[in-house]
Amino acid sequence: MDKIFTSRLFLLLPWAPTVAPSWKLTLFANYQRGFGLWSMTYIRIIGLSLIPAFLTYIGKDNTVWELAHTKWHWPSPEEMAPYKFACFIVGLLWLGLVMPVQLANTKKSLDATTKQFDDLVSFGKDSLFQRLHQEIGCKNHPFNTRVFVPDKGSWFWPKKHPQLRIKNVSGISDSITLKDLTFLTGPNPEGMVGKSFEEKNIVIDCNLNDHRTYNLSDKHRLMLAAVRFCSTIPILDDRDASRVLAVLAVDSEQEITLDSQQVDKFVSFMRTFAAFVDKHHTF
Repeated sequence: MDKIFTSRLFLLLPWAPTVAPSWKLTLFANYQRGFGLWSMTYIRIIGLSLIPAFLTYIGKDNTVWELAHTKWHWPSPEEMAPYKFACFIVGLLWLGLVMPVQLANTKKSLDATTKQFDDLVSFGKDSLFQRLHQEIGCKNHPFNTRVFVPDKGSWFWPKKHPQLRIKNVSGISDSITLKDLTFLTGPNPEGMVGKSFEEKNIVIDCNLNDHRTYNLSDKHRLMLAAVRFCSTIPILDDRDASRVLAVLAVDSEQEITLDSQQVDKFVSFMRTFAAFVDKHHTF
C-alpha cells in the first residue's frame, strides 16, 4: 500500500514529468527509500497527535464553522455552539487523559526495549571475557570495567587539557564505587587513563606498585590502592583519529602474571572490546 501511495504521490509532483527518465527513476528510488521512514504507522501516530489540537482549535474559533456554513450550507456557527463546546471538551480530555496514557505506555515499552538491549550488550561483554579467560589461561579471574569520557568544557570555552570523568555505561560498566574518580590529561597526564588518552595507545601494567606512580595524586593512590592490574585503551573517533571519545579501562584487584604471548592476546582483547563498546554506545 505504501509503494502504491508513494508512486501516485510522485506522479503528482509538478516537476516529475519534466525530469529525464534516468534521473526520474533515480529520484523516485531515493524518494521511496526516504518515504519508507514515513510509513503509515508514523503518519497514524502524527495524525492521532494532531486530532486533539484540531478539536480544541475548532472548539474556540469560528473559522472552520463559517467555512463549512459557506461551502456546504451547514448551520451557522451560533447554531453549532453545542458541537463547538463538545469538540473543545473532547480535545481537552484527549490532551489531558489519552495522550499522557499513550506517552506512559510508550515510555514503558521503550524502557523494556532499552533493558533488553542492555542485557544483550552485557551478554556480549561476558562472552568476550570468557574467551579472554580461556586464551590467557586465567579462569574466572575478576576484572572490572570502567569508562572515562573527557569533559571538554563548553563550545564557547573549550578546555585545552580536558578532564576525564568516570561514566556509567549500561551493560558495560561494572557497579561504580568510585564516582568522583577523575584524571587530568595534561600538561602532565594523570594515571594510566590520562597516559592512554594523551598517547592514544594501549597501556598495560601487570604489576602496579609504588615505583610506577603514573603522576597520581594522593587522592588517586587512596582510591586505587587495591588495584593490582590495569589496562587502558582510547576509543577514537572514526571520522577524526586525533579525537579521543573515551578511555576504556579493565583492571583487577588481584595480581595477574602474563607472558609476552598472553600480553599480545590481552592487547587483541582490548582492541576487540573497545570496538564492541564503540559500536554499542554513542559517546
